[in-house]
Formats: sequence, structure tokens, C-alpha cells
Amino acid sequence: MGVELSNLDRIVHDLVRKAAIGGILTVEEQAGSRFVQFLVAEQNPPVLELGFPRAQWSAQYWEDVRRTLTQEGVRYEVEGVAETQEGDVDRFMIARGLDPDTVVELAKKLMVTMGLQGAEMVRVSLDGALIEGGYRAGRRAAEAAIKEQMDR
Repeated sequence: MGVELSNLDRIVHDLVRKAAIGGILTVEEQAGSRFVQFLVAEQNPPVLELGFPRAQWSAQYWEDVRRTLTQEGVRYEVEGVAETQEGDVDRFMIARGLDPDTVVELAKKLMVTMGLQGAEMVRVSLDGALIEGGYRAGRRAAEAAIKEQMDR
């Protein structure tokens, strides 16, 4: 189930509220491989981290993503990966200390930076650590939040 990129606000806030430290919030295009991921680093209040990989699929967007972060005033670091195999991630662009409102706006802007339009459908998921219920509960929570948004 998907949601329009321009309508991420409520879904992201609902999912972040249910995430425990270590949960991964992913916004990805429905018909392709472009995505952004945010790690829930703290809870009460939620603080997230963007981790954008430089890999075979994302290398073409690397400089545009960097430029977008800079234009938005988001501080970031580039961290290398110790060992890589061909096609694997060789580094990450990491922005720490992001609140949910910033995550929503960054997700929208970065997906547009990678070529999506605001009316395009994206999938939103929460994987990993949840306050209650485990992995399947996260999938169900994402699907329920999207369905609720679509019913409005």
C-alpha cells in the first residue's frame, strides 16, 4: 500500500511515535529502488538520524543529496565503511539529531532530489525495534497509518 509523497506528515509522525530506539523508518518509491532511511536514535522526544548510502544505485544522487542537505541547513558527516565488495556501500552521509518534522520535510525533498514528484506514490515502513509487537506489528502499523490517511 502506498501514499503520495506530499502526504507523509501524519504517517511518519504515527510510525515514529510507535518506534523504539533502533527502529528504521524507510520511505521508498513504489516502482523502483530509490529510498531514504532514518534510524530512531532516541525516544521521548523522538530523535532520528538520516543514513544515505553511496552505493551503485545511489552514487548518481550523492552530490545532489549533499547539496540539498547543505541548502536546508542540515549538518551531516560522511563516514566510510571499512570493507566493501564491488557494488556495496562504501560510505554513508549521516545527519544526526533530526526531529520528526525535519524528517518529513527531508524525506520529501530528498525523494524529489532523486527525481520523484510530490504526487508520486511511495511506500513507508517501520522495521526493527518497536515499542510493542515486533517486526510484524511495525508492518501492520505502517499499513494501518497509510490506510487511515487514504480514508480521509
